[in-house]
Amino acid sequence: MTNNCDVQTFVDYKSEIKKLHDYYCCINQATRLNDSKTAMTLIKNSLSGLNASIKALESGIEEGGLLCQESGQ
Repeated sequence: MTNNCDVQTFVDYKSEIKKLHDYYCCINQATRLNDSKTAMTLIKNSLSGLNASIKALESGIEEGGLLCQESGQ
């Protein structure tokens, strides 16, 4: 059995998942700010980043890269 998981692809996914965490932390911190305008800007930017990371991960999963499936060939 061979593993068709590309190591660099896996590293890219780990990086993308870390971005999800970072964006979440940014949103969480923004909710604690006294300046609502700055908070809303941070949240809006973080949501954009979250959406981009989620789309990148979803497309990778659909292509099978993230799953690193084994084949019997």
